[in-house]
Amino acid sequence: MANYVVNKIICTEEILNKYFIDYCPIDENEKLEEPYISFNKLFGVKTLNEYAEKYGEYIYYGYGFSYEKIAEGLIEIKFLTRYLYPICAIVKAVEMFKENLIWYSCEENKIYLSEFFWNGKKVQENTLYIENTEYNEWVNENEDYIEAIEYPDDEIWHYDLKNRSDWRNWESDNLIQRYFNRYPSEEYYNQMHCNTSSKEKTKKIIFYDLKGNIKKEEVLTKENLVHINGMMTKCYMIDGKVQIGYADFGVISDRKKNDRSIHDDIYLWTWDNLDEKTGKLIENDDEKFNQTFKEIKIDEVEKVETILYSNPRWGGKLTNKFEFRKEENNLEKLEIPSFLQNNKQENEKKYYFLFVKYDDCDGYCKEYNYISNDLTIKVGDRVLVDRMGNLAVATVENVGFYNEINAPYPVDMTKSIIKKVDDDFELDDLDFYDEENEYDEEFEDEGTLNINIEDTYFKFGVSNYLQGKDNDDNRTKIKLIIKNRYFNYYKNSELMTSAELERLLGMLEGLLEGKINKKEKIEFYEPDLTFELYPKLNLWKTGKFTYIKKGYEIQDIYMELHIHLQDNDGAYICQEYIVTFDREEIEKIKEYIKRKMQMND
Repeated sequence: MANYVVNKIICTEEILNKYFIDYCPIDENEKLEEPYISFNKLFGVKTLNEYAEKYGEYIYYGYGFSYEKIAEGLIEIKFLTRYLYPICAIVKAVEMFKENLIWYSCEENKIYLSEFFWNGKKVQENTLYIENTEYNEWVNENEDYIEAIEYPDDEIWHYDLKNRSDWRNWESDNLIQRYFNRYPSEEYYNQMHCNTSSKEKTKKIIFYDLKGNIKKEEVLTKENLVHINGMMTKCYMIDGKVQIGYADFGVISDRKKNDRSIHDDIYLWTWDNLDEKTGKLIENDDEKFNQTFKEIKIDEVEKVETILYSNPRWGGKLTNKFEFRKEENNLEKLEIPSFLQNNKQENEKKYYFLFVKYDDCDGYCKEYNYISNDLTIKVGDRVLVDRMGNLAVATVENVGFYNEINAPYPVDMTKSIIKKVDDDFELDDLDFYDEENEYDEEFEDEGTLNINIEDTYFKFGVSNYLQGKDNDDNRTKIKLIIKNRYFNYYKNSELMTSAELERLLGMLEGLLEGKINKKEKIEFYEPDLTFELYPKLNLWKTGKFTYIKKGYEIQDIYMELHIHLQDNDGAYICQEYIVTFDREEIEKIKEYIKRKMQMND
């Protein structure tokens, strides 16, 4: 079952106006200024609620709807429904209008597309299998074009369907029974793949990179399944079903214990409250982080596909979809984690792994891995860690020594703890001034820039800057700490490319030299930070003031740093914190960045 179904109806103008345009969709006595599209008139019901109770899915209006003329007398209607095909409305409409209406539906997971039409005797459903076909190639080749398409439109309606000759009749005696309140993937796969015996196949695990290139194949065994842990995974079941989610292999069935080993099953989890369009978690604080776990019996799996580096912890847009990324520019540089390599010899270097749970987690909490150089840390101790670029406190649940091959998480992807803290430690009590006495290898050469802005402590550091022709691909690490009595922020992550850092420096120099005469916004590939630059301004010329105190007519340059805030899982929450800098402070930032760059000349 998908979150959404995209629908397209082609019919006459008369049908649209008489049966789909609805000025009173919610209440027959409440006329709207602008009409909705609804199924109410098809069935003679008075409200959307009445329709839902009797006939199932109605139009989902959260993404709007549209209708437009495509030919003389013909209209194209586009809209979404939640979860399932609106099959009752589909069958009713085709039966009523026969050759004058065709209805297309496709779940957002894009396994197959359905075409419902009148074959002269009854409603017929033709299906087009699109998963793992040339459709995917078309999507990859038209990324920029597709990126601009927004609901209620959908990319599938821009695909040349007439070019496909492999439509198949999916015969059924009862279309409503097939779709109403159930997901018929099993029946679909059994029919569409009836010539292939799953027992004759070698069961495989296929590993893709973020762009969709196959990086490795392994035989599907319990031992090899550990390699998919944490990654977006698609399981093809022997019965034809397809299950999608993030793999969680170390959880036994009672969901209370994680022993980090494979049993007879694995779990796939998805976000319950995710807006796929924005990549953000919604609902209130008590519900937004809810997850659904599906138990998958290993002996019932035919094939597994997984995407390397796809866990939300590795960055990227939050999604429940098995899809390849469009926005990554340097994916070719990504390597398969060490435990996926065919290394014959184990690396003898040992790492002290901590299995921790974040203290602010309510209910069931997953364990996360960190490496510690402090071997005195034991189970039950509390540690300060970097969580998605922000500070968090966690409790140690288990510890162990591992080499690079058998590590529970790729060593090169595992962060180290910041330090051990006592039982009374709270993040609000953290004094970042104490960090000046701590060893910070990454920023050792020039240290960090520290500014006191009216009792707001601002710390800024740059490392891994690369000068040269490839600097647009090089990730520069930015350390940012902001602390005052109201706000406590920590970030230490690859927030800019080297080219973006150079652009920031150039803009700051332009602002200071008076070469910028209008407001400028500086955005980056990573959306965490935005700089807004304001040039010197004669306030009288704005026309907004009737009185200005003498001596204050000229507003000097200033800069705003907008910090786009995230929740604990890295989803952006449409909130920001703004820090304002005057000319002197801008000059300090410019000089610091310039020194860091000169060190790499």
